Amino acid sequence: MRATERSVKNSTPTTGRPVGLLCARLQLPDATGYDVLHQAGVLASAGYSVRIFAESFSPAAAAESSVPVSDLRELLSAGTEESSHFLSSPQSIAIYHYAVYSSALLSVLQQLRCRKVLRYHNVTPPEFFEPYDRGISALLRAGRELLPAHLAAGVDLVLGASSENLRDLERLTAADAGVRVPGRVGAPFHRVPELLEPGDESKGRGAGDVDPTWLRQLGDGTANLLTVGRLAPNKGYAALLRAFALLVDRMSGTRDCRLILAGGPDARLHRYYAELRAIIESAGLESRVWIVGSGTLAELRALYQSADLLLAPSEHEGFCLPLVEAMAHGLPIVAHAAAAIPETLGDAGLLVESSPTDAHTQAFADPVALALSCQKLLSDSQLYRKLAANGRARYAARFTNDAIAAGFHDSIAALAELA
Repeated sequence: MRATERSVKNSTPTTGRPVGLLCARLQLPDATGYDVLHQAGVLASAGYSVRIFAESFSPAAAAESSVPVSDLRELLSAGTEESSHFLSSPQSIAIYHYAVYSSALLSVLQQLRCRKVLRYHNVTPPEFFEPYDRGISALLRAGRELLPAHLAAGVDLVLGASSENLRDLERLTAADAGVRVPGRVGAPFHRVPELLEPGDESKGRGAGDVDPTWLRQLGDGTANLLTVGRLAPNKGYAALLRAFALLVDRMSGTRDCRLILAGGPDARLHRYYAELRAIIESAGLESRVWIVGSGTLAELRALYQSADLLLAPSEHEGFCLPLVEAMAHGLPIVAHAAAAIPETLGDAGLLVESSPTDAHTQAFADPVALALSCQKLLSDSQLYRKLAANGRARYAARFTNDAIAAGFHDSIAALAELA
């Protein structure tokens, strides 16, 4: 959807320091979308004059926004004077949420004459997608190769979703000595309060609107192993399916197991999905592997409340929000020790190392280690309870939206003092 500014729930203060949040796509459910909308609300509550500018935005995302949402083109359009002057002052702040390359946004960033923050959500390495869709891989390659050009556009601060993201940025810009920019780490805002009981993030396994059909189907005594995330090659699903086949064999006669993949597909990746289906069929897992799509919040609540474990086998993550969702639900985790996952996970689960690979292959989680870790947690109630308690404590201490807001305020305050 492309549109001009539209009415939203609440009006924004017009007297505070202007802050523009820029993104390529504003949509829900989407990790970047949640981060943009929560940042906007936090800044508006602090008295800033906040607006969101996006190349495209969904009606649902715009309706959820507490500040005006406008078409990106208004920023540089002479025909919309208010928008074009909104970020023209050195006192203004532009926060560019970078998760996908956009030539239009790079142009905007280069032309703005204000304080600039690059909110780096990470860009997946293109090698994961090259065998399946060269269009996606080309866009990802551009997103990573052109990061130095973004930093050279006068960026004052990089706000990474994790320390791994800052390291990734350093690796990608190592050859460009002239574009060093200070960096800070700030976890992304999220939807956990919507998954838990409304108004209380501390209660764990909340009692909001929960899909009764899923609760009934999943409450049959079978061990429910849940993974949440889009169906994409970097998510490690091939290794996960092989691990699950091993787990079913090892648990035979003791407890039945079910694997639930909760994530949306991409029509361009049909060859990848065919590979996953082939693994499922060759192992005879058709009745045990449920691919349920992204679903509604009520369905996702039911999945988390019915799950015994969360599995995170990803080969590349810039943060991995499902880990935080699982912690808040008191759900122990088995995860691949790759990219930002160990940093986010902490002591809330078991980490699995990569399987040995040659230099030309992406490292994937060791299927045997994955299966053994899942079996251990399903069989050791003391360890299970310990990791569940660790997750709840880690969430409460580090990852509530209030805790994230405190760090975000510090970052913006430090930037504001530069002007």
